Amino acid sequence: MQELNTKILFKKFTDPMIIHSEKNIFAIEDRAFLNAIRENNPALILSNYEDGVKSLEISLAANKSLKYGRSIKVGE
Repeated sequence: MQELNTKILFKKFTDPMIIHSEKNIFAIEDRAFLNAIRENNPALILSNYEDGVKSLEISLAANKSLKYGRSIKVGE
């Protein structure tokens, strides 16, 4: 499976931040989520609702960037 690395550009820095993903990251995330549900323990998930919404916003901006071939500001 291909790694899903991310490059983030910040206005105040000249070099992008590269975040390297785990291999099979979706399987790891799904397993953690299902374990938290099975055990009725939200503490097993390393994110809260607000962070989940922010993550979704970034993912949607990345998808838009790919579609239009340009940088997209989060919230655009």
